[in-house]
Order: sequence, then C-alpha cells, then structure tokens
Amino acid sequence: MRYGRPSLAKHAAALIREAIRKGEWGANLPGGRNLAKALGVSRPVVYQAMKLLEAEGILLGERNAPRQVKADAPASKERAPKVIFLSPYQEEELEELPSHLAPPLGRELADLGLRLEFVQLPQPGRRTRLLSLDGLARLHHPSAWILYRCPPEVQEWFGERGHPFLVLGSSRGGIPAPRIDFDSVSAARHLRGRLLALGHDPEGIRFLTSSDRLSVHAANAAVLLGDAPTGDRVAGLDDDPETLARQIDAVLDSRPTAIVTQRAVHAKAVICRLWARGSRCPGDVSLVSLQDSADLALLRPEVSRYTVKPSLLFAAVSRTLTRVLQGDLSPRFGRMFTPEFVPGATLGRAPRA
Repeated sequence: MRYGRPSLAKHAAALIREAIRKGEWGANLPGGRNLAKALGVSRPVVYQAMKLLEAEGILLGERNAPRQVKADAPASKERAPKVIFLSPYQEEELEELPSHLAPPLGRELADLGLRLEFVQLPQPGRRTRLLSLDGLARLHHPSAWILYRCPPEVQEWFGERGHPFLVLGSSRGGIPAPRIDFDSVSAARHLRGRLLALGHDPEGIRFLTSSDRLSVHAANAAVLLGDAPTGDRVAGLDDDPETLARQIDAVLDSRPTAIVTQRAVHAKAVICRLWARGSRCPGDVSLVSLQDSADLALLRPEVSRYTVKPSLLFAAVSRTLTRVLQGDLSPRFGRMFTPEFVPGATLGRAPRA
C-alpha cells in the first residue's frame, strides 16, 4: 500500500483542523495558494488535505472556490488511527476470504500506524440498528470503514454521512461507493452448465442459503434452476444447529440429485447429515458450494467449490483502501471477481433413476 504524499496531506489536514477548531479563519478558508504558503506545503498537498476534511464532513466547496467550514463540523475530534471491519458476523464466523484477508491487511495497516479492528453490526431491527450506528461512529471514529455484507440501509447510512468506507460484497440501491464484490451469478451460470453436462435435471437441483439472504441470492437460484419452478427447490436455512439439521434432512428427503449451497458452512452441514444418514456423495447426491473456506478442502470427500485467491483479494482491498484513506470515495475504484471452480470430489454424474 503506497502512502507517501497522503502522510503529508494528513499532517496538513491536522493543522487545518486545529486552526478551524480555534476559529482562526472563520467560515471560509484562505485560497489554496495562501493556505499552502501558510502551511509550508505544496498546493497539491493542500488539495489532498481538503479532500480528507471534506470526507470527514468538516469542509464544503469545490476545488476552484473557497472552502467553507461546515456549520456542525466535528473539527475538534481527530479520527482514530484504525480501520473498522464492520460485519453482521462475529470475527470467528468469517470462515471464508475475510479470515485470510485479515492478517496481511493488519500487518500493512500497522506499517502505516493504523490498526485493524473487527466490529459486529448490531442485530436488532432496522431502526434500532441505524440508531446504534450513530453510537458506533462516535465511539470509534476510525480513519476508514470496511463494510462486509452489510444491509443496504447500513451502506446508505454511511454514504449519506460522508464517512470514508468501502463495500466488501454487494452494493445495493445504486449506492456510489468503492466496492469489491464476487460475481456469484457467473459462478452459478458456470455450475449450471457443469451440472447439465453431468446429466442433472434442473428439477433435481436444490439451492440452499441463509433464511435472511433468500432475496439477495434469488438471482443465483434463478440461474441454477432455469425455468424449473423454485418452490421447494430453494431452501432458507437457520443458524440453530438442531433446526438446521431438520431443514437439511427435509431437503434430502426430497431425493435431489445435486445440492448447491451459497455458504461454505452449509456445505459442511450437508456433509454431516449425509454421513449421519449413510448416504454417498456424489454417488447418491452431488454437492457444490458457491463459497470457499479452508475446511472444505480438509473434508473427506473434499467439497467441490468456487473460490477467489486470497492474494488477489488482498491486492484489490489494499489498493482500494489506499484511495479511501486518501479521501477519494469514487465508486470507480474497486473490482468485481469471478470465482474459480475447484473440482473437489463431491460433484459427479446424476444417479440413475
């Protein structure tokens, strides 16, 4: 992560912030040339510092016009030297790519004098959650946020308040923000072709995802099942272990030829139920996960799955987070990954009737 000029820009921003707090310039800042001279830095550094202060909600204005100090600007409060990874999941539940991302990203941020912290998104209803976000923002006030699989209203909340953030996962409602996402629809399309080539009829395919993500993953289900009516071919699963076991048993009782899970943890749960029932995989039913985790490679049989190389994800997050820390929140920065298929041993031909 390159961070040369922005370090100087952050220093200049701190000087400007302190001067605003003391009321030295009133409602308007001096022009860029005079401000650069007063701070002893170049004009490009001043403009970068202004971008940082605009992202914090302290300044208003355009590059070629005098910057105005926002009336309710939180100028007296420095941003904490950390990056918050905000997610609906606890840190130990991040069994997929974010768990591989954390160590190298944490080391890189440490080199910049920043630390990486994991914070779980409040779980209550929409209104309570948004009220809780105000408390989180005041408590942490970090240099940047990484929003991992956060609901649309949470992304909108951060966007409306100008907090520096990037979205890791789907961006909903056309929210303009730097985003890194995984094209699971392409993975589902690729998998459908493989299943059909192996003799699987769409009516024999079952798609499993979390109950609260059914609408989010509806496109994946539609691609996999094609014209076959969804009905009982798509199942929403709960987190409670006993309920989850009963739900998977109900799916297996419908005698599918193939099961596709959106989450890696559900693929592991399916394997456990197959073991308990004495069923063969892929002899009786094939299994593929659209999400990867280290555990899937260690299971026997090894689960067929789709994955993104952690090194590629790290490079994309590092590059995009650099822009965010510099105050550039343009949505053009980011990347869409197409997951790669890992054959494993759980995908086979459809069993004969």
